[in-house]
Amino acid sequence: MSLPREEVLKAFHNQEVEHVPVSFWRHFAESEFTDASQEPAVLDINLQGHRDYYQAVDVDFAKTMLDGYFPYPFRGG
Repeated sequence: MSLPREEVLKAFHNQEVEHVPVSFWRHFAESEFTDASQEPAVLDINLQGHRDYYQAVDVDFAKTMLDGYFPYPFRGG
């Protein structure tokens, strides 16, 4: 689909557009709770994962998942 930037921005500003923009995103690190300061390889995993995904999936906009850079103080449970 790949809408032009202007069409995506119109939609974000609640203006009328012909198609609704679509995007899908995902985590690329084995665990989204990985601490990048302890496992620096997560940077390359994130970068390459986003590059490959963006090229393989025809999205209108992209959102990056910064696994390992914002660890939460809880681990679920």
